[in-house]
Amino acid sequence: MKLLLHKSTQRHIDGIIANPGGSFLFHGPSNMGKTLAALEVARQLNCDNCADESCKSCLMLKAGMHPDIELMGQDDKNKIGIEAVQNLIKKLKYSAYDPSSHRVVIIDNAETLTLPAQNALLKVLEEPPVSTTFILTAVSPVSILETIVSRCQPVYFGPLSTDELLSLDGLKSLPRDDAEKIIEAGAHKPGEIISNLKNEETGDSLDLAEHMITSNDLFSKLKISATVAKHPEKIWRFVDVLESLAKKRARKGDNPASIIAVDRLRRRLSTNINPKSALEAFAVETAC
Repeated sequence: MKLLLHKSTQRHIDGIIANPGGSFLFHGPSNMGKTLAALEVARQLNCDNCADESCKSCLMLKAGMHPDIELMGQDDKNKIGIEAVQNLIKKLKYSAYDPSSHRVVIIDNAETLTLPAQNALLKVLEEPPVSTTFILTAVSPVSILETIVSRCQPVYFGPLSTDELLSLDGLKSLPRDDAEKIIEAGAHKPGEIISNLKNEETGDSLDLAEHMITSNDLFSKLKISATVAKHPEKIWRFVDVLESLAKKRARKGDNPASIIAVDRLRRRLSTNINPKSALEAFAVETAC
């Protein structure tokens, strides 16, 4: 499994694989590869020393059927409830399916654990089963009980540099300027950049966002506002692109006020102001 991680993060991951005792909290922005890294830890801890992920253990993990690797995620209400944690605890009372396995429990988006679920999880973290590693992933530890956080070793997944991200498949063959635009639009997040590379609409979105940031033509910017507002499901993604482009220009000393304008746009949208009106206000502010 190919991962692209910050060097310090990779050192932590290598250390966990070498010494997997205890529980870990992988935290950092979304789309930074936290879940993939957790699965890679689980894979390497159980791999039969194959060179190409072709052993029985690797193939079972790839198929999502490894009996000793548990991946727990959100339910249809975007929560992880106490019932899911109680079922997990029952499973862990039994011996591992393969005596030679190292059991790994991955709790994805741990900040969505309900309070009763967190309290139930705390008990098993205090007395973890033998040869079992817990990995929790979260954007931020703030929504997780301090007693849980204190029992986990933190591993931060930070943004990657442009030079590091240029090694991603799909960017290598592009002109550097084009690749850098995609990296900025993806906020230096590998998962988001890969998603953008697969999305045919990304190029159009980048062009529209760049025009909103750089142009003083109010009429054209109002037209873009109307176009974007017709797709409410994509507005927050568009705002992320605006912010990334604004920060890039600000680093070069070009129109740092646009970052403040993006922040105002976010706040307006968060208060449920009509998206078209919020985008039009942004257009006016950045055209003046």
